[in-house]
Amino acid sequence: MIEHGDDASGAAAPERVEPAPAAPTRCRATRRLTYYRNDDAIFVDDEYLIRNVPARILWKVLGESRRTGRTEFSNREMRVDTSLGLPPVKDNLESRLILLRHRLQEKCPDLQLVSTGRGRFALRADATLELIER
Repeated sequence: MIEHGDDASGAAAPERVEPAPAAPTRCRATRRLTYYRNDDAIFVDDEYLIRNVPARILWKVLGESRRTGRTEFSNREMRVDTSLGLPPVKDNLESRLILLRHRLQEKCPDLQLVSTGRGRFALRADATLELIER
């Protein structure tokens, strides 16, 4: 609000300006993802998310992103990574990625694996991620 006016001496009163309302800030949530090596299972904020090969894929992507800052990955690099335990024939990688995407959408929508092209996907996180391995 701006006010103008004269005081009793005839001098102009100082201008008073109300501050503009602050823009709303988006508070980034923190998600705690815990990977249990013995069970090959991932929990998000103490709630079960997924296990076995999809869990190993997600943990690899999360770890690589944390170490190097990468967010883009390829199906081919997942297939040749022996630590994921994919079978050599009929690995069903695409089916496992679809299952993982659906589970993330249900249980942790602020973390996504987004298709970026044929045989490629990206990690998108709208939360701060805390990674714990046990």
